[in-house]
Amino acid sequence: HWPLFAFFNGTLTREAGSLGESTARVSLIILSLLLAYGLNRYVEEPIRRIEVKARMKAVGLMIIGSVAVVGTTIGMMHVTAVEDHGLGRLVNYGLHYECDFTRTFKPTPQCQRGNTPEFLVWGDSHAMHLVQGMTDGGEKSPAALVQATKLSCSPLFGMAPVFVGGKGAYDWARDCMTFNASVLNYLRQADTPMTVVLSSRFNHLLRRFDDGTPVNVVEGMLVEDADGNRHLAPADTATSIVGLKKTIEAIRAMGKRVVFVAPPPASGFDIGRCTERLVEGLPVIGGARDCNITVRAYHATRRDVLDLLAAIEADSGIEVIRFDRYLCNGDSCKSRVGGIPIYGAGDHLSQTGSAHLGKAISLLERIRGKS
Repeated sequence: HWPLFAFFNGTLTREAGSLGESTARVSLIILSLLLAYGLNRYVEEPIRRIEVKARMKAVGLMIIGSVAVVGTTIGMMHVTAVEDHGLGRLVNYGLHYECDFTRTFKPTPQCQRGNTPEFLVWGDSHAMHLVQGMTDGGEKSPAALVQATKLSCSPLFGMAPVFVGGKGAYDWARDCMTFNASVLNYLRQADTPMTVVLSSRFNHLLRRFDDGTPVNVVEGMLVEDADGNRHLAPADTATSIVGLKKTIEAIRAMGKRVVFVAPPPASGFDIGRCTERLVEGLPVIGGARDCNITVRAYHATRRDVLDLLAAIEADSGIEVIRFDRYLCNGDSCKSRVGGIPIYGAGDHLSQTGSAHLGKAISLLERIRGKS
């Protein structure tokens, strides 16, 4: 069974848990049992019944065969080794991997560019991957910024998702709430004009794959009321709108400007991995043949997130900067532009892709409100 699952895992680009991925794994289990039976009956048992006499010729052939197998394996590893091609398949942490803060935020030299930050980038991994687009997008005056980010922690004031995972999930939710409170505290103490750039994937709203399979990733939202009491609320769009509006209102109350950058188009497969294998000419299972995202699948899998951003844009008058207006055309959204891979790990922008998009849509100037 090991070669079957190793090949499948190596070529799969669809997200774990989807209907197609689960069906394929069940089929592989059945196939591995059939192959095991055939191997035992037609190979192992006949060999056990053979009377083997140790001869120099047989031993020599066995050694030669073993060397040939090892040599072929090593050769194939070199031939099929995947090069980077600017894909940046590692997580794009923005300025530095230490910018994935744990419980509280405090500016560090690794997570700040420039002595007087013009911007605060706040959110989860989809805020992290904006940094190259703001600092390496070819602008005449690159951004001076400070990065306040925590993986999977959306910038929702007074609430955080409780992901499925027992007691540890509640501890993480409390840490996320503490982190967001510390970011607001930093903003209150900042005595310089600053634009706050918010972004998030809103993982708790991703309830379906592109094949329609429901996703159960959260127990609910841990919400803190005005008296400091905490309770579990539905992890839905309405609850998230309340949290995001509180964040925006708190920022504006300090006299600071706020914009939101939407996550890039994505669907139910690992776009970065698909692109990597496509560039190398390797087989792909579970993704589009050209690794592009269909607009239909994008809207289906990200419907709740898109609804949230539309509601916030209408209710709060906040500008939502979107990449899909550049990447999507007709029925599909591009994963590569001019041969440049846009995505790195999963549905995150690679460093090269972020810098390219930053230049292509004049991201920094749009954030500054000048385009």
